[in-house]
Amino acid sequence: MLRQYIIIQQRCADGEIAVRYVESDENPSDFLTKWVSATRFTAAEEYATNERNAVAATSPELRRWGREAMEWQLAKISRERLKPHSWA
Repeated sequence: MLRQYIIIQQRCADGEIAVRYVESDENPSDFLTKWVSATRFTAAEEYATNERNAVAATSPELRRWGREAMEWQLAKISRERLKPHSWA
């Protein structure tokens, strides 16, 4: 891990790469680190899967099933967030 950190530092110093801050509104991976609204999650999902430009490689039934599975998972997460937690 330290070796990777040093390599990144060297590449920054050499001008090969630039590490910069990305605002939450512009960060498609934001949903991986914090809770985001359903709208932002859907936008991030479309960006991550390139859904807008994707070629229809699967049947409409499979695409619909994938969307329904995601919606079910989001609903499950929402229900779990409302449950009281026991910290025992």
